[in-house]
Amino acid sequence: MEASDELQACIARTLIPGMGDTLAKKCISAMGSAQQVLQAGEGLLQQVYGVGSFLTQSIRKHRKQVLQRAEQEVEFVLKHRIHAQVYNEQEYPRRLKLCADGPVVLFARGKMEPDKGYALGIVGTRNITPYGAAITAEIIRELIPYQPLVVSGLAFGVDIHAHRAAMEHGLQTIASMAHGMDMLYPKSHRKYARRIMEHGGLVTDFLSNTIPEKENFVKRNRIIAGLSDAVLVIESAEKGGSLITADLAQGYNRDVLAVPGKAGDTYSRGCNQLIRNHQAALVTSGKEVAETLMWVLPEQNKKKEVLQAALFADLNKEEEALMQALGTGDALHVDYLSEKTGFTTPKVNGMLLTLELKGIVKGLPGSRFTANVTAR
Repeated sequence: MEASDELQACIARTLIPGMGDTLAKKCISAMGSAQQVLQAGEGLLQQVYGVGSFLTQSIRKHRKQVLQRAEQEVEFVLKHRIHAQVYNEQEYPRRLKLCADGPVVLFARGKMEPDKGYALGIVGTRNITPYGAAITAEIIRELIPYQPLVVSGLAFGVDIHAHRAAMEHGLQTIASMAHGMDMLYPKSHRKYARRIMEHGGLVTDFLSNTIPEKENFVKRNRIIAGLSDAVLVIESAEKGGSLITADLAQGYNRDVLAVPGKAGDTYSRGCNQLIRNHQAALVTSGKEVAETLMWVLPEQNKKKEVLQAALFADLNKEEEALMQALGTGDALHVDYLSEKTGFTTPKVNGMLLTLELKGIVKGLPGSRFTANVTAR
């Protein structure tokens, strides 16, 4: 099977009415490939939970049309050297792979390394105030020692301030876009987009010729949340995309942080509301962000490696394999550890409990675990 043929089938899948990313992944897993999903008979497809007659008829009705459109997109991807990452491939971003509704195909341009180190999503109002601009710059500057990836949405306001501050300090940054790779919105940020591709990358799950309609911004927010360990909200009204991103992050078992503001200020109400409802941790500095997320400095990671090597002497082969998967870096979700080791999730949970009782690993909120730097 040619890789381009499978990519074409994966892209075609995105165009079938009624088939979202979650259901598409179920179908691909059950059938073995996206091509098999498009070719399977109605009876076979309906054995997949969630697939009904409407969807099978939709596939039959639109198969030829969507394959032709997908072929055009593959040509566009190859012509412009866009990196198309399919969800079941190793190169697909690790954190995003854990999100049930993560895109089947993620299009990327740049030099990004999304799985390297910590990742912080930063979102907020387009109408940023001087206070918001100052606190965004200050927080990112204070996080330099931790070398986090900064993820945002390239929009006016908090987003572009976060991208610019990250690049100013040599940090990797990724921008999630609400349109295809054949355009850039807003146009005035084109100069920043070029720099972002040198310091990270641009990502989207929208095909070329897709314009930035309102609902697309909501959809692109799930990629911001999915690529991040945590989402930080800096200035937000009572309603808006930032709060949607915070909700998505919680749904993905990510931490949510918020910077408080003056009572009554329009663009502080959303953050204050998140904090008041215990939906976000209150932070006012980069130091507090790192402490809340329990980030450790690179030199502490080296200490982890030494400690972990000593601890391995007391582990059986399965526990050693689990610790190798856990590594010495950021906290990892139990589902990712299950996928990495090949052990079932219940087995991984049991092993982690044993290792936690021994003081070798530390459990964190959201079913995440990390090697215990204080062990021994």
